[in-house]
Amino acid sequence: VDALNDLRERHAAGKSDEAVLAVCRLHYLLATWRIPSKSAAGLYGLITFEGRWRRILDEALRLRRAPGSPSLYQEADACRRDARAFVEMAAADALSLA
Repeated sequence: VDALNDLRERHAAGKSDEAVLAVCRLHYLLATWRIPSKSAAGLYGLITFEGRWRRILDEALRLRRAPGSPSLYQEADACRRDARAFVEMAAADALSLA
């Protein structure tokens, strides 16, 4: 629960990409009992979660790997909304694994 609150705070602080990758790490940890890198966690997210989350996961990985490259989102608000929805969904799913 503390980890979930931390993810929400990161998102609120404008660090949506960090929150997206962190919740993927949390999910991976609870599913496998191993701690992945943030990049590996993002790839895990692409494999694990349904296709509707692909863009936000790709965006988080883009910001991690090549922050100067163009965003996959036209509007920052749309990115924040997708990140918030993904964090909430993945965190709830992760907690169900605990």
